[in-house]
Amino acid sequence: MMIRRKLLMTGAAAAAGTVAGLRVAHAGPARVRIRHHTVPWRVARPVRLVHITDIHVGCSTPEAALEAAVQAAHRARPHLTVLTGDYVNSSLHHEKSLSAFVRALPGPVVATLGNHDHWADGPGMHKLLRRAGATVLANQRLATQPAGVPLHIVGVDDARSGHDDVDRAFFRVSQPHDALVLSHDPASIGSIVQRGGRLVLSGHTHGGQVQVPGLTDALGRCVGQPHLGGWHEVGAAQLYVNAGLGHSRPGMRVGPGAAAEVSVLDLVPLSSGRGGEAAARVSVG
Repeated sequence: MMIRRKLLMTGAAAAAGTVAGLRVAHAGPARVRIRHHTVPWRVARPVRLVHITDIHVGCSTPEAALEAAVQAAHRARPHLTVLTGDYVNSSLHHEKSLSAFVRALPGPVVATLGNHDHWADGPGMHKLLRRAGATVLANQRLATQPAGVPLHIVGVDDARSGHDDVDRAFFRVSQPHDALVLSHDPASIGSIVQRGGRLVLSGHTHGGQVQVPGLTDALGRCVGQPHLGGWHEVGAAQLYVNAGLGHSRPGMRVGPGAAAEVSVLDLVPLSSGRGGEAAARVSVG
């Protein structure tokens, strides 16, 4: 397929440093916003993450958006790429395009699943992502060392489809306050906070899809989804809800908060004397 060739070529070119500009604003008909954040965290040296979610590969997500995301990810030169679910809509029909997309991202890649993945074919999605080179966490933990810096990652499976098990995910995590938590649905945040999670990356909401100031957030609260996008302080934790890249059905994103997004997060060492506090965050772009 054409998109597979384009994505693989884009990934190779970007890895070689030949793709110009991190802030990819236009890519054909698609607009992808690159959001930069600096997060003081319990790391010895800076670690850069790229966070991509809600890809929804297929006819509802422009190929140009996938290409722009790959370009942006490579230009960021991350130590780790994390994905938080909803890679498809209702089936694995576009599995070749999705595999090409994941393979084209800068590795290592760590992923969790979303509700659409489970509704389509959860076991099949696990296999697809693993074959594409990603480590998939389903209520599991991972000890890794991006840039030589020890980092524990906890992957909470999707709450919307009933596959989340926070207790299992945090089992034998000796220092949960230091872990990076990936969870597709931000609705899991309460249980994550109770288990000691303090930095959580999510997606699922598409930023509200159609952002009308005041109204969209109010509707979100009414349906039990008060965290539609951006940063939220939940108890002692910091939750970041990425607006995502694609659509679950053909449509449009309206309003800045719902714009298609790739996030770049720099975890930087905490200043002295703040080791016991929750991480502060500063948006840089």
